[in-house]
Amino acid sequence: MAENKKKQKSGGMGVVKLLFLLFVVVVIAAVGYGLTLEENPHFERSVVIDADKDDIHAMVGDLKQWDKWGPWRDEDPTIKYTYTEKTDEVGSKQTWTADKIGGGSLWFTKVDPETGVKYKFQYEEFEPSDGSVTYTETEDGKVKVTWAFDAELGWNLPMRFIMHSSRGDMETMFQNGLDKLKKQVEAN
Repeated sequence: MAENKKKQKSGGMGVVKLLFLLFVVVVIAAVGYGLTLEENPHFERSVVIDADKDDIHAMVGDLKQWDKWGPWRDEDPTIKYTYTEKTDEVGSKQTWTADKIGGGSLWFTKVDPETGVKYKFQYEEFEPSDGSVTYTETEDGKVKVTWAFDAELGWNLPMRFIMHSSRGDMETMFQNGLDKLKKQVEAN
């Protein structure tokens, strides 16, 4: 009888050890996979607009105009913006809150009517990332507008997983915004 109890105890310990070993293997595999994901992801979408750079810049170079073409209101109609006094120069900033997509801020680091804008984007408490909306003239006199976003994730494995899994959504969101921008600018 005592021998039976020993077997039951040691059998139970064997299951615990096996589960612990399985857990360790899963964690190592997840970390290993996370390290293969992009440390510095880059998202980019473009559209060609039949308009002058000045007309495009009027929509892109003023943060108060971004709500007219940006894709965020489509994602969450409760979004509310606040702005700095100036909204069309380096240092101009917009901050937002929204029920579904959360809050954050975006501020210009470069504003040039000929080449476009560069900005910092900060979502919630995460580190700011770099973005840009640039203009390039095409051979046929139209303007190629490219919206790009770059993140530096370093060793932040959860963010690497998030950025990797949301790549398609981000690129679709950028394309939707650019398509709205094209429609707005060309309608004027």
